[in-house]
Amino acid sequence: MTSSEEGVPKDVSWGRLVRPTYEKFCTNDVINLICDGIDGGRLSEFSDRKDKYMKEAVVFPYTSLGKGGGDPGIFSVLRDVILPRAKQDNIRGITTTDYVSRSHDAALMHDFPLIGFVDWVNGKVLNRISHCHLDESIECQQITNIIGILVYTTAYFDNRIRGKSNQIFP
Repeated sequence: MTSSEEGVPKDVSWGRLVRPTYEKFCTNDVINLICDGIDGGRLSEFSDRKDKYMKEAVVFPYTSLGKGGGDPGIFSVLRDVILPRAKQDNIRGITTTDYVSRSHDAALMHDFPLIGFVDWVNGKVLNRISHCHLDESIECQQITNIIGILVYTTAYFDNRIRGKSNQIFP
């Protein structure tokens, strides 16, 4: 049913709650933006920030090392259109492609394929205790940036659905 966290039996993993929620509230023809915590201890791409908090919202394709199945088109729009536009208003987001989570649900992402990620970072970058359920502390500025990126993403796709240009805000 769900792959959820690697090495954790399905019947005790958080993933057992995800599929029923998706089946009740989501369809596979809409874009789903997931906001979840990722382990700061695994962000090797940001070694220059070791033992510092990330302040930006973190956007990733969830396909690194062949795991997961986030939509590459949604990731590309976030990276190439939404993040640069949000930056003009001092809303910060950053992309990474090196992150691989312990939890992923490829089966869910096959059934609901239009998924994008705008996440926070648990703890400090490359700190050995910065993992889910161990150190989930974050900067308030990161929360503000996550909310901002989600608002800009919603506005962008809403305009596209209504047949408007690539503008985020007219």
